[in-house]
Order: sequence, then C-alpha cells, then structure tokens
Amino acid sequence: MKVAIPGLCLLLLLNGCTTTDIVTEYREVVIKPPASDLTVCLQPFDLPPATYGEAVERDPVWFAAWKECANKILRLRAFYGFDSGFDSGFEPGFKTGFDQGFQALPNTGE
Repeated sequence: MKVAIPGLCLLLLLNGCTTTDIVTEYREVVIKPPASDLTVCLQPFDLPPATYGEAVERDPVWFAAWKECANKILRLRAFYGFDSGFDSGFEPGFKTGFDQGFQALPNTGE
C-alpha cells in the first residue's frame, strides 16, 4: 500500500507531462500608416500671382502639389483596405491612378 500511493502519484504526474494541449495566444499589434501620409497637404503659394506669366509658371507647381496630396489619400485608402475607386461622380471603370499619366486627345477642330 505504501508503494502504491507514491506510484499512483508518479503516474498522475507523468500523465500530466505528456499531454499535448494546443494553446493559442493572441496579441494585439497596432500597425500605423507612414507618418508622411498623415501630414497636412500644404499650398505651394499663399499670394495670388502678380502677372499672367507668373500664373502660368505656377500651374505645374500647383498640379504637383495636388497630385502629391491625392497620392497621400490613395496610399491611406490602400493602407486601410478601401477600394481606390471613387463612389460617385465618375463613370464605372474610371482609373484613379495618378501615376499612369494623362493622354492628350487630338484636336479635330470640331
């Protein structure tokens, strides 16, 4: 009887060590978008142009600023998993990628 009790305890301990319970541990990982995409879009000029020529020279600068701001929005939408298309005001299948470039249409005189 004295041998049976320690043997029984040893058997219970060994059975406890041989179980293969699968333990799943979940960790919350916070993934943030790049800080450069969270900055405010700045206007390249504060004052109106003094001449028509200056306004013409500013057009590419304004276009580049708008393009960069739109790209920030598209990158944030892609980061958060939203569709990159616009929901209203555009035809279905309208491509919104600003990196594809624009194609000039020929002037037919009509």
